[in-house]
Amino acid sequence: MQLDQQTQSGDVNRREAQFTRLIKHLDCCRQQQQTATYLDVADAVGIKAPQRIHQLTELLEALMEHDQRHSQPQRAALVVSRSGTRLPADGFFLKAKALGLMQSTTAERFHQQCLKRLFDSSATTST
Repeated sequence: MQLDQQTQSGDVNRREAQFTRLIKHLDCCRQQQQTATYLDVADAVGIKAPQRIHQLTELLEALMEHDQRHSQPQRAALVVSRSGTRLPADGFFLKAKALGLMQSTTAERFHQQCLKRLFDSSATTST
């Protein structure tokens, strides 16, 4: 039982460290006014296999909740697919709708609005 608690505690500490690295990495992307792919962000945050993208998605959803609670622009919008659309995955838009952030607009338009808010405020905000 104690080993399970130690494992869980280690998992929580690792996840908190990854969350902190995620914020720092996305804040850097924001300052440079650039997006990053899911794989690049998973590498930067230090997420290991298996299920790297799934783990990253969980962190991004937690970040979306954090940013909403603190009335911050949605930094998760900086993470995009490497496909030709260069949009976040569907989960980003589903979470945005669940949080009440995405009102009757297209995914593309909402993403552009998020990026504009991020980049417009990057000169004045560093958190």
